[in-house]
Amino acid sequence: MIGVPVTTSLTITFDEPIITDTLFYAVTPDPGGWSEIWRDDNTMLSLDHANWAYSQTYTTTIAIDRGTWAIPMLGSVPNPWAFTTVPSPYWQIYLPLVVRE
Repeated sequence: MIGVPVTTSLTITFDEPIITDTLFYAVTPDPGGWSEIWRDDNTMLSLDHANWAYSQTYTTTIAIDRGTWAIPMLGSVPNPWAFTTVPSPYWQIYLPLVVRE
């Protein structure tokens, strides 16, 4: 996915309820400031965070804790998956420097 707004939350929908304290997620690079909001009987997770950086590609992985290791979740959606944020809304204009003698 390309063109994700920098303020967009990650929303993940599962096909069955999740035991919330067994779910792990990793986003690289990590913007920080994470908070989890579970909805619909623990089948939907919204992850809020600090704003994404402009023009940055992020990779996200979801896993379930199975004791001493985490197992990546399988399904119809790739895991991990990647997305790229929108370009900066600010234009940089470089003007030539004219020197008069």
